[in-house]
Amino acid sequence: MDVVTGIAWLILILSVLVIAHEWGHFIVAKLFKMRVDEFSLFFGPPLLQLGKWHDTEYNIRCFPLGGYVKIAGMEADDISGGRPILEAIRSPQQEHQSMDDILRKLKSDTMNDVNVDNIGAELRDHVRNSIGEDGLLTSEARKDFQALRLSPQINADEMKFLDMALSSDERLRDKGLYSNKPLYQRALVIFAGPFMSCFFGYLLFVFMGMTLGMPSMSRSTNQIQVIPNGAAEMAGLRTGDRIIAIDGKPTPDGTALKNIIHNAPNRPMRFRIDREGHVFDVLMKPKPFTFTDVVNGVKVKKTIGLIGVYPNPVFVRVGLIESIRGGTIGTINTIYELLTGLFSKNVKNNVGGPIMIGEMTISLQRLGVARLVEMGGMLSLSLGVMNLLPIPILDGGHLLLLGIEKIRRRKLSAKEIYRAQMVGLGLLGILICMVMYNDLIRTISGKGFQ
Repeated sequence: MDVVTGIAWLILILSVLVIAHEWGHFIVAKLFKMRVDEFSLFFGPPLLQLGKWHDTEYNIRCFPLGGYVKIAGMEADDISGGRPILEAIRSPQQEHQSMDDILRKLKSDTMNDVNVDNIGAELRDHVRNSIGEDGLLTSEARKDFQALRLSPQINADEMKFLDMALSSDERLRDKGLYSNKPLYQRALVIFAGPFMSCFFGYLLFVFMGMTLGMPSMSRSTNQIQVIPNGAAEMAGLRTGDRIIAIDGKPTPDGTALKNIIHNAPNRPMRFRIDREGHVFDVLMKPKPFTFTDVVNGVKVKKTIGLIGVYPNPVFVRVGLIESIRGGTIGTINTIYELLTGLFSKNVKNNVGGPIMIGEMTISLQRLGVARLVEMGGMLSLSLGVMNLLPIPILDGGHLLLLGIEKIRRRKLSAKEIYRAQMVGLGLLGILICMVMYNDLIRTISGKGFQ
């Protein structure tokens, strides 16, 4: 039941975080009047179709992992915004360039399945002369091309060329496409997802302060969290247990608990444990830990006992101002720890994947809803920060490609976008494999989250 309940909590938490992230993309896209075709929670075939509202279809899909917002005009061919045919042909820089050279350049970009040698000179000139000053096909040309498609006098490659010209014209005319919006609007739509994840994590911290409470370091309980590889873990203790007495001495709070353990290095002790109403005893010997302390300006070596636990703090409800202050500090600290962990030498020990997150959820559910909400806030901040990594496929990668477009002053071709996405997919695959490998090694070695 512990595992089943933990998985249920994990799915619920991740679902809420995904909705918050994707809602960021969604609301900014709607703000800039982009057409959003679908808002889906999870992936795979539709499990539950919630209906269509304002041209957007809402679905819950089969596989409970992630989700997405489908914004019209974000496919590679769409992102190029019609450039492969009409923009390239009508560009002022191309006025003195032969159509043959233009088509060969386009073939290297997107027209991979069109043999440009089979496109007759008359049709080439006809397409070039049919583009108006606005960069679109004239109404007469559109009708003419649609009629030509039915003519037996044109070959298959000419048919494809006409289809691509008509398709490019259609995309350029669609004002609801992501690809037809100014670069700053497209960048804001992409950035809105990570921003909303970070902002939602902050809101969770603020919400905790006013409802479930914030962790108080001044008061703690005898309920424990277990640290991997400590004496407590070796003795079979787990997160959520309560140490109610040591050698017959009651431990009503965390202060009493720490004092007794710290004062008994290397001494066998009998710990009375309460695990959800089941009381039992275990024998443990606190491991000695020596450190240097400063007392009245003098360095003094001290030795204390440790069993590898720390008391779970009491969550104290506070007012709005204190919640905002605590939420701000918690958000800054979490992002700082994320960044320092990512760029540290031991980065592989600082990142975790689904297995570690699942272990965290199973353990923290024993400590109450407050710890799960706190974990949700941290995961939301992690989702926002990790999505800003400059890897194509991720939001940060999309922003990187938009930056390249800004520097080059022209949109990337579909082929360039596909290549970038393949590189990003490869990098993301390597990253996922590394994270999963670390998760498995931690689990097998017993160093996973307890």
